[in-house]
Amino acid sequence: MDIRDLKHPHIIQWLAAFTRGSEHYLMFPWADGGSLRDFWKEQQPLRMDLDGIRGLVWEALQQFRGLADAFVKLHMDKLYRHGDVKPENILRFRDGKTVTGVLQIADFGLAKQHNGPTVRRGPTATRHTTLQYESPEAEEAMKGEAALSRLSDIWSFGCVMFEYIIWLLYGSDEADRFGNDLRGKTHTVGTAPFYLRRAAGQAVLNPTVEKWLTHMKNDPEASGDTAIGALLSIIQHHMLTTGILRIDWDKTDHIHTGPVMLEPGTRASARESLRLIDGIIVEMRKKGGKYLFKGIGMTKGQPGRKARGPSPTMTGFLPIRTSTPPQQEHLSPAAAVFRPRSTGARNFPVPQLRRETVGRLILSGCCLSSLHY
Repeated sequence: MDIRDLKHPHIIQWLAAFTRGSEHYLMFPWADGGSLRDFWKEQQPLRMDLDGIRGLVWEALQQFRGLADAFVKLHMDKLYRHGDVKPENILRFRDGKTVTGVLQIADFGLAKQHNGPTVRRGPTATRHTTLQYESPEAEEAMKGEAALSRLSDIWSFGCVMFEYIIWLLYGSDEADRFGNDLRGKTHTVGTAPFYLRRAAGQAVLNPTVEKWLTHMKNDPEASGDTAIGALLSIIQHHMLTTGILRIDWDKTDHIHTGPVMLEPGTRASARESLRLIDGIIVEMRKKGGKYLFKGIGMTKGQPGRKARGPSPTMTGFLPIRTSTPPQQEHLSPAAAVFRPRSTGARNFPVPQLRRETVGRLILSGCCLSSLHY
């Protein structure tokens, strides 16, 4: 793939490529805010006052929207599948105006271009992604039983959004505890996926994910008519879905302009995910700050929200789909159209750069990525 074509404010911008001896390098802007995982450890939502938490939820919505639009760019405009979406591969750039800054998708080492609908291709040969964020169908693809769709990125994106919401509601310690719960005693870090397989081979949502999902949906800040509750509904019904995937979604994805209407259990495309998130943003603009975060039990102007994830003694083996989903999702698209803008980064299509030039670029705030063939 030619990453020089991926120009989007939420996709890392390629700056230069060069060779030094037998090593090949790509140069990218330096992410001064680290990764999304670093951001979760750096910031503590529970220590913020009500206005601070509402601002953080609003920024999360805007970043989810931007990342979803970036997947539209990847999946529909360029026909790329990223293949390894996880918090460590989403980089953060400080903007001096917001707490969150700008999140950008990075590390396209496992990306693959799709030249046609998934149903027409053979089994996927790409090596494993990070297991924790891998979709159920990725396991089947590695066994040679199926081709891997771009919709697998949406599963991984849903996993990231799920952990992001845990962090928003309960802070970084509880987000870490979710990871520990997911691993249990049988997995190492990053190897326990959000799904498991029953004896018959059917993939179902991991009971630990079900446990945390149920707990969050019962949280006052996510129950009823709330932005967080709406996000959890999208994640549950249209991202972390383990059923049969649509094989012709990309044939008509670009022509739908009305409300998104998907049966529960149908995984959304990138464009449908974008428009579902847009619907939440439209609702927020109508309903104001309480839709973002109610602040129940908080004193205005005073920091501190006392809340935790599910009790460690709570069993993880809950019935699958414990809540009754709505028959259809009816969310309106955003009133404004998001138009990607150029980041202004320069391209240097140079196969080799002098050593002193490389040194100056590093000192000026660039990041080098080594390629091994």
